[in-house]
Amino acid sequence: MKKFVLALGMTIITVFFFACEKDETINQSESQTEALEKVTTAETTIEAAVEELGYEIDLFSEDTKMMTAIELNNNRIPVEYLDKKHGRAILQQCPNITIVSEPGGFPKTITFDYGDSTMLNGGFIVAGIIEVYMSAHLIFDGAERTVTYSNFVFDTIGINGTRSNVFSGDFVNSRVYTVTSDMNFSFPDGTLVNRQEDLTKEWVGGLETIYNHLDDVILISGDITITSGEDVFVKEITEELMKKGDCRWIVDGIIEFTENGTLLLSIDYGDGECDDIAIVTYQGEEYEITIGGRKWKRRG
Repeated sequence: MKKFVLALGMTIITVFFFACEKDETINQSESQTEALEKVTTAETTIEAAVEELGYEIDLFSEDTKMMTAIELNNNRIPVEYLDKKHGRAILQQCPNITIVSEPGGFPKTITFDYGDSTMLNGGFIVAGIIEVYMSAHLIFDGAERTVTYSNFVFDTIGINGTRSNVFSGDFVNSRVYTVTSDMNFSFPDGTLVNRQEDLTKEWVGGLETIYNHLDDVILISGDITITSGEDVFVKEITEELMKKGDCRWIVDGIIEFTENGTLLLSIDYGDGECDDIAIVTYQGEEYEITIGGRKWKRRG
C-alpha cells in the first residue's frame, strides 16, 4: 500500500511538474506574441510617420526658389506660395520658417516651427520644431542634410532625435539618398521605442516633374534596429518598400523581423494599392495590421 501511495504521489508530482512546465511554455509564447504585436504595430506606425515627415521636409528644403524667397521676405512665406498651397500643408497653415545661411548660401540651417497644431493635407496633425542643417543643396553629389526633431509630435507620437541624408546622383536622371538615424518615439500608452536606420532611398518615378510630387515613386532598402525595453529586433527589408507621392502609406514590399539572427515574423505591405493594411506572417498564421492601430487581426 505504501508503495502504491508513493507511486501515486510521484505520478501526481510528475503530472503537476509537466503541467506547470506546459503552462510556463504557453505563457512564454503568449508573452512573446504580445511583445511582437506591440513592437510591430508601433513600428508600422513609426514607419508611416518617418516617411511622411521626410517627404514634408523634402518638399520645402529642396525648393531653392522658395527658400530664397523666404529669406528675402524676412523669414516669412511669400503670399504667392500660400496662394498656391505650396507643399502639403493646408492653406495658411504652413510652418513658420526661419533660415540662417552662411555667405554664399551654404551651409544653412532651416527651422520649421509647426506651433501647437498644424494639419497637413494628408490629415495628419503635427506640432513642435524641426531643425534642418544642409551642407549644400541636395541636388549636388555628396550633399548632406541632418534633421533634428525636438519635442515634436506627429498625431499622437512624440519624436526626438536626428536623421541624416547624404545625396548621390545628378537629381534629374538619378536621385539616391543614404539614410542614417538615431531617433526616440513615445506613444500615449507609455511605449518607448529607439530606432536606428541604415537605409537607401531611390527615386524611380517623378524625376521629370520636379514640382509635382504626386507622381513620385520611391524605393527603400536596408535595415533598421529597433529597441523597445529590453527587446532588440532587426528589421530587414527583404523586398524593397515602395512609397508613392499620392499615398500616405507604404504600398509595397516585405520586411522581416529577426532577434539574434532568428526569424520571428514577416510583414507584407501589399501589391502597390494605396491602403493602410499590412499582413503579418507569424508562426505559420497570417494577421492583418491596420497601420496606426495597436492590434493584429487573425485572417481567415
